[in-house]
Amino acid sequence: MKIAVKYCAKQPDKSVASIKKFDFKITMNNGFDVEKSVKSTGGPAASNLSPNTTFSIEAKLKGPKDTATAKQCDSQNGRNNVPMKVTITFTGVYSTDLNNQKQVTLTKTWTQDGVDLIRQEYVDMTPPDARAELPVPSYSDFVTTISGNGTDGWNTGHYGYMIDDSLKDKKASWLAEVNKYRKGKTLSAVTDKAFKVNSAYRNPYHQRFHVSAPYTASFHSRHCYGDAMDIKTFDVDGDNNVEQKKLRTSKGSTAEQKAALRADALKNSDDADLLEKRALDAGAGWTGSWEYYSRHTHADWTARGWAKWPPKKGTVYSKPYSGPSGTDNTITSLNTTTSVACDKQNENNCDVMVSSSTEHYVTCPNSKCGDSYWSCDSDDYDDHRLRTCTWTKLDGGEPCGKSWRSCEYPVEQIKGTNLHTRSQKCVTDPNGTRHCSENGVKTAPSNEDNNPDENVPITPVYHACGIHQTYESGNHSLQASCSVTDNNGQLCSVSNYYECQSHTHQYPDLISGACGHSYTASSAYSHRSETCPTNTNGDSCSLGSYYVCKSHTHQYPAPTIVCAHPDCDEQVSDRKDHRSPCSSGNHHYWPGCPSIGSAWWHSDSTHQYKSCSQCSVNYRPCNSTARQRHTYTKRCSKEKWRRVNGKLKKIKCSKIFYSCQNGKSTCATGDVWCQDKNGNL
Repeated sequence: MKIAVKYCAKQPDKSVASIKKFDFKITMNNGFDVEKSVKSTGGPAASNLSPNTTFSIEAKLKGPKDTATAKQCDSQNGRNNVPMKVTITFTGVYSTDLNNQKQVTLTKTWTQDGVDLIRQEYVDMTPPDARAELPVPSYSDFVTTISGNGTDGWNTGHYGYMIDDSLKDKKASWLAEVNKYRKGKTLSAVTDKAFKVNSAYRNPYHQRFHVSAPYTASFHSRHCYGDAMDIKTFDVDGDNNVEQKKLRTSKGSTAEQKAALRADALKNSDDADLLEKRALDAGAGWTGSWEYYSRHTHADWTARGWAKWPPKKGTVYSKPYSGPSGTDNTITSLNTTTSVACDKQNENNCDVMVSSSTEHYVTCPNSKCGDSYWSCDSDDYDDHRLRTCTWTKLDGGEPCGKSWRSCEYPVEQIKGTNLHTRSQKCVTDPNGTRHCSENGVKTAPSNEDNNPDENVPITPVYHACGIHQTYESGNHSLQASCSVTDNNGQLCSVSNYYECQSHTHQYPDLISGACGHSYTASSAYSHRSETCPTNTNGDSCSLGSYYVCKSHTHQYPAPTIVCAHPDCDEQVSDRKDHRSPCSSGNHHYWPGCPSIGSAWWHSDSTHQYKSCSQCSVNYRPCNSTARQRHTYTKRCSKEKWRRVNGKLKKIKCSKIFYSCQNGKSTCATGDVWCQDKNGNL
């Protein structure tokens, strides 16, 4: 961090004294402490009281790693559930009277807010074996959670903030491509609400632990950067079945079982595959469903390729922190000290402003040395600074721990060579013990010729690389693989090399495909040959097959369509050409079929209104109930005993009427009566 204090733009009166000396105190919670700091002044001399004069410190803070444990989807409130807080205290001395020193103090505290709590997770959630750290978004990249249609999960993280890289526009483009496909299949359009977003933005902690064991979420997921979304897989092709790619194999699965699962996954994946293709048409850079997702289809809009994403190891992505809009990051101004340039600013490149031009010229505190030196000169400083032996092991195996300054021991040349027995990091004491600090070597006491004053060269100890001695800094570790990629995104194939050694990158050869161009082995699937599908009439494409990487328009013969009526074999332009709907609206008939159109049931007159000759009610003959009521007759069933030729006989009424004449079903006086079997009335 960098902190600066300035004079006020306008001083209250001429009696204001300038700052002579200043200091900063930095404290931080969560186990952090100042590892290194450098004070400096800048601008006009402090005695001028100019608002352009700055009193600054640049500090590096170091602390423990995050110790948060994986608790699925538990929300975090900062590092170990404690937001980070740093307090800066500035003290300026404005009196040169040692007996009456006067000072002024300023204190300001910064605490992580909601956005910076999320940004901290991009640092803490990087796994220790990750290829590269998570890129840290800037403060201005975050917005409050966007609103939706009530079903979309735009923010499934733990905070009220998220990154929104035009997610709604991306969803709209994806949905438009899906509906374009469905329109070509004469299917109804899918609504925005039905095209459901299961999950879009996730904060890193949620992303890292949001899935259940044994599966792990990608910590480099684009969900953490607001340009990815998961759509709930649905029936895209209208076959009343939702097909989702699925492939979950256990450790005990055989190669044959895995191959069978893979074949089944490819066969039954229409809807997920269609959603992926439509997302790519909408500009997505990468999609996924098979082998990864069981209930949704994923798409993100970042160009995928190992040269771009995930990031390479060691790449720094963090943007400068500018603070939220309206935040005051400046400490209230003060008066401060007079500052001049160090006398060694040219010779030793010392650019620190000091209160005295010889402030850096000090006397070595070691009594055996007593020399004066410039503390701002790196060579002089290394020769006189106090060191502690951290590498040498004594006879008992315990660390040496002895402190020394290199200036205590004279430099002696080994006979016949230009080597010296003392370096800035190792010395041999009068007893012959080699003391080393930092990247020095581990040695034992020297007793050659029983002469403790004889300086004997130590056999060099090398790093694992066998080339560089242990005191030589740098990365000498063995690298399992090289992370550098070529222009095609292929990783270098060189493995098991030492980082300190250069090597020539080697990359797999490109495949010369039958599709007409070369491609990498990892992209072979996107250059495969596919058999053309049949159309809805069962016709095959005349081209037979095509390459997925090339655009292709299927060609089918002109359709041959037969009338839909099972008893009609006439060719028509539409299977329903011969069919007509009855005006009653609840059924249809086939007057257009040459072979059956003249039949009573398929004639137009059967489905048109007629007027009953008895009751004058209009009815359609195609309605069987109405037809029987107005066309079928009944005979009066009333019987009477009459005397005929002197004998009593039972005779029936001879009146005939239609069923619609219910009111006339009873014979009346004067009606005509039937004759008996002998013809008598």
